[in-house]
Amino acid sequence: MANLQISLANVNDLNAASKQYFHPQKITSFRELAEYTTRSAWSPILWYKGRRCIANYERCQFLVLDYDQGKPTIKDMITTMRRAGLMYFIGTTKSHQKVKTKPSGKTEAACDRFRLVVALKNEFNPEPLRFKWQMVLMMRRWPIADASCKDQGRFFFPCREIVEIENGKPLELPDAPPVDKLRERLNKRTIRNIKVERQGGLPKWVDDFINHGVYGSSRRNTCFSVPAELARYGWKLNEVKNVVLSAPFSRAGLSEHDINDLNRQIENGYKAGSIGS
Repeated sequence: MANLQISLANVNDLNAASKQYFHPQKITSFRELAEYTTRSAWSPILWYKGRRCIANYERCQFLVLDYDQGKPTIKDMITTMRRAGLMYFIGTTKSHQKVKTKPSGKTEAACDRFRLVVALKNEFNPEPLRFKWQMVLMMRRWPIADASCKDQGRFFFPCREIVEIENGKPLELPDAPPVDKLRERLNKRTIRNIKVERQGGLPKWVDDFINHGVYGSSRRNTCFSVPAELARYGWKLNEVKNVVLSAPFSRAGLSEHDINDLNRQIENGYKAGSIGS
């Protein structure tokens, strides 16, 4: 790994408002990067003159995803990442296994809260729409991450502890489609969403699966029935695959064969729904 840089905050405190200016820091190894993430607020993104602003985005050489919903667990993620054979590390965040209290007063139970950092073979595309497209693909590969990770102005507070680091192979990001193609897809998605709203929205059980996942023996059945229902609503097969595979159901213990079988279940369910519509 050569010519790698990250951004470190000029002010090292726990106040998000003070994190407006960063300075670039050269690193010589992935392990060195992991060490820096326990010392200071940081970002994998470099900004023009160090001012943290989406419009100042220059480059990003690492994938970083935050998990704070308790699923997947750290154990689940380690199993998944070791199987993938990638260069990565996992660090716990400040709320790991602590009860969280939101500004509204609502509390969230203690659970695994952590950060996944993956080394990349190629950098993210700097064009905002193409950058988000690549990030969304990565978030579908490893659901269910904090959606704010897609932001080109994103920074991260220090990790409490590095719990796992593996020196595998860097991940190669897929090249993003041209901007005009992405805008065309967004327009089609907007039309589809309007259609769903006019139909009164998706059934609750489908919406629950998309947002909360499913567990245990019902996983295979749901990966058939949800695509069938979405087909009746006029969704395209690639859209159905994306939303089903990005739902937060547990991947723990799934082999490569199991993953391929999920694709087959989705395709069969979609076909059944298309015939019945």
